[in-house]
Amino acid sequence: MEQVSFSWLVYIVMLMMIAASKLHKSVIAMTAGVIFFISRYITVDDVAKFSIINLDFIITITGMSIIASFMKHSGIFQFLVLRAVRRSEWNRGLLSRNICIVVLMLSAFYCDRIAVVLMFPIVAFIFDSLNIELNNTIMGALNSASLGGVLLSISGAEVILISTSANISFIEYLSFITPALLVVFFIYISYLQYFTGGEDKTDGGVPENVSTIKFNEDMAISGPNLFSKLVLILLSTISMLCFSSISGLSDSVIIITGASLLFLTIELSPDKVLREIKLNIFFYILGLQIVATAFYKYHIYEMIAGQISSLLGSNGFYACILIIVSGAALSLAFGRLSMTFLFLPVISLLVKNGFPAMPLYSSFVFSMAFARSPTMLREIPKVLKNTHIEESRVWEHYFNLFKENVFIYFICFVWFVLYVYFRFFYN
Repeated sequence: MEQVSFSWLVYIVMLMMIAASKLHKSVIAMTAGVIFFISRYITVDDVAKFSIINLDFIITITGMSIIASFMKHSGIFQFLVLRAVRRSEWNRGLLSRNICIVVLMLSAFYCDRIAVVLMFPIVAFIFDSLNIELNNTIMGALNSASLGGVLLSISGAEVILISTSANISFIEYLSFITPALLVVFFIYISYLQYFTGGEDKTDGGVPENVSTIKFNEDMAISGPNLFSKLVLILLSTISMLCFSSISGLSDSVIIITGASLLFLTIELSPDKVLREIKLNIFFYILGLQIVATAFYKYHIYEMIAGQISSLLGSNGFYACILIIVSGAALSLAFGRLSMTFLFLPVISLLVKNGFPAMPLYSSFVFSMAFARSPTMLREIPKVLKNTHIEESRVWEHYFNLFKENVFIYFICFVWFVLYVYFRFFYN
């Protein structure tokens, strides 16, 4: 009983610090892990025994990190956002929509934060040139990045962990989960168009105060060979993932193969590419895994799963609703990855208790759809040099925009509930 109380205490303090402290999440999680080691409640052997992390996860997240780094150096982010500007024909509603589409696409390739950091200086400059308010587009792009971060089974550390642990292939994820997320994006983008639209393009087409030379997307490309090779390898990798069941290769093998081909075909220093890979994510994951080991060892996950089973009986649909609601609230407050290490073991135990697997895992992914937006909002003051959002007022800014979007968030979560019911439980 003492070990259980101690585990809960360390876990709750860790989550509170992740939510409120300015310390990096990796430092907080690793500190919590060290506390468990020092207390001797868990050992290194326990971590190996109860590990959620497997080799597929390590290979996949490493391969996607390399691919994201190559994408950053290629200029594809700047190219696509400038192309989106030209296609908008300087219409405010179309401009916001196109930017959100580009952010969604890029975020789906393990690039949600990179997309925000690299694209927003360009977006802010464009909106300033057009003398257009940026706030609504900021929120739209951040929500698009958050959606993109769970759009595919390779889109982020959370979904990679879920997919590798639950043996959900790329094509299964694409079939069961991605369609619901695309509908949510369509709902949100339609609302954003209505909310920000209504302004026609200027009478003369391109505004006089905008230099068209600065919006020449071809200038963003680092090199035609680099860009074309990157796109070709990305498309080939995605195609292979779609046919992985036929080829007999695992998703992780296909992804690391694509990453290796980038090194072989693109003349870019490996040191330059690998330098862009953030090691703090690996330390964060390791810290969370150590904490999760204590929850496994002292049967805390089993107690949570048992309470849910006794409360809901064997009703899988009610379990899905519970996961969507609780997962959304907790992921919003404490982060998607930390909640993945809480929900994933509980869901796996619920599956062993007779609950259907895919609806539960899908529901948890849906619950994280908008949870990363406030985290990425912290990057905006750094990127825009406090010109649009003061760093001290980031959370105030977010909550004001959240109140404006709360209705559409509610509609999106209603859609998730309906999708789960008709997709998995309706006979």
